Amino acid sequence: MESSNQEGENFSTDSDSKLGSYAQLFSDEQLSLFQVLSQKNVAMGEIYAGAILVLEQETNPFRISMAAYALRELLSRSPRYFDVEIPTDVPKLPDEVKLLEKQWQGTCKESSCYKKGIWEGEIDKPLRNFLKNLVSFFMRFEGNNPYPYRREIYRKLIRNLDRAGLPTARPFEEDAIAFLNRQKRYLNEILHGGQVDETEFCGCLQSITHFLSERLVPKTFVEIDDIRKTIAEGEANGH
Repeated sequence: MESSNQEGENFSTDSDSKLGSYAQLFSDEQLSLFQVLSQKNVAMGEIYAGAILVLEQETNPFRISMAAYALRELLSRSPRYFDVEIPTDVPKLPDEVKLLEKQWQGTCKESSCYKKGIWEGEIDKPLRNFLKNLVSFFMRFEGNNPYPYRREIYRKLIRNLDRAGLPTARPFEEDAIAFLNRQKRYLNEILHGGQVDETEFCGCLQSITHFLSERLVPKTFVEIDDIRKTIAEGEANGH
């Protein structure tokens, strides 16, 4: 796993110098988020800035697709940059589909319900077993949910994003996971040739910006820092 020890690498000499030029194009929230992302990892700041900058290229016919790609990269790489361990032994969808196909072929040969390309009669054991596997396969996508392991990656990411270190109530955590799923799905649809509405896409950019800013640059963070400092000083004096 790529370490997040690259935090702040070259930030003061490179990313910091870009703040002035970006100030004319970025909103205050975007500028603050760019700065925080760059301090965490320079690449993250560049990817985020790239999405905004390419969107400003009005003569570029592919600007929304390019911006969508940058945002998808930001969401995809965030777990790694925020110290979420990514499992390497997770089965891939094409492999699982191939396994399902193999089971289907075996069922066609073994089931007495299948004769000369026609299914008829009562469900026998081979067909029943295959249908159980099929139900299990599709249940993973019930409600447009990703694989369970992907949900856990999102869950850990949401917890790691909170600079204040405060626990998130379960319902809010589930809402955040659902948000990430929706945005990732929407960006994939654009990149796979789906219909693009610029206003809708700008809304997506704003939503992702606000989602990350809320967690990485919370308005109460300074207050929480002061509270922790006061508590620590009190405990020290008590000893």
